[in-house]
Amino acid sequence: MTTRLARGLGIGASAIAAGATVAAVGATALSRLSRPSGEPGVLTNVNGLPLHALIHRGDGPTVVFENGLACACTEWSWVLRDIADRYSYLAADRPGCGWSGDDGRRRSAREINELTAQLLTQHDLPAPYVLIGHSIGGLLAMSFAAAGSHDIAGLVLVDSSHPDQLVRSSAQRDAMPMAEHAMGSLFWRTLSGRKPSRVAVSDLDDLPEHEAARGHRLMERPAPWRAAVREIRTFDAWCEELRTATLPRSLPIAVVTAGKTDVGDSKHGELQADLAAASDVSRHVVLAEADHDNIVMRADHAAEVGAAIDWTVSHSTAQARKARSA
Repeated sequence: MTTRLARGLGIGASAIAAGATVAAVGATALSRLSRPSGEPGVLTNVNGLPLHALIHRGDGPTVVFENGLACACTEWSWVLRDIADRYSYLAADRPGCGWSGDDGRRRSAREINELTAQLLTQHDLPAPYVLIGHSIGGLLAMSFAAAGSHDIAGLVLVDSSHPDQLVRSSAQRDAMPMAEHAMGSLFWRTLSGRKPSRVAVSDLDDLPEHEAARGHRLMERPAPWRAAVREIRTFDAWCEELRTATLPRSLPIAVVTAGKTDVGDSKHGELQADLAAASDVSRHVVLAEADHDNIVMRADHAAEVGAAIDWTVSHSTAQARKARSA
């Protein structure tokens, strides 16, 4: 989930190590924690919290996106362009990320999914839903599907986290404390007005030019890094929620794996195959040249993600047609 990012963040001396506090940084720094303006999508008040989402109404089922750690919904820009002529979609920013507000709360996976469900209801986006999650967002997509409270047509997991990865992968387990430290370092760095190191955000350059520039401006703010620390600290709880849940064996699941993630973690491919094996109707594609981040941010890899959505919808449609004729 975070190994590659943690390696490249330059996590030496940080404001945390120096014992800095928000109060010591000053009022100017505190203003950097406010929600950014200029959002590209729609702001919706959900239980007093302003949540930002990119929303499109089209044909077919509604595709519901869950972003990777610290990422804004614009990480899906290439995928959204690809599917807009075929499907409706909702790509939302979780609290503290992108252009959404932040109340500082740690939320369970169920509570995050309730926010998503309220956005779907408030914007009258119809079921069935195809859920797609990147990285840690895969855990949320799976838990949403397992809840059984909505009409779910299928699931697409893009280099997704696995609920047992910290148990089965020593590389992931060892990387987790380093990743949390790295995100904390970036929080204090951006809170003090310094930009994140270029390598920490370099994959944003693969997005469409306008979205890349907008993404870099977002990641110069401290809020997404603070949200990332919070989500890392909640990761175990999200995994535990999913371990006690069950996905329907008939649910179409497409898994898209970044081949380069295997380089740093020999267990990664095994865990990804395990995700596909959760369903009797599954498809597993490994993109040899993709890494954990550019698998959604680079145009050619994003096209494969779009193809996985199409596969999932076609199999769900076939299932529904067969059920009607039975």
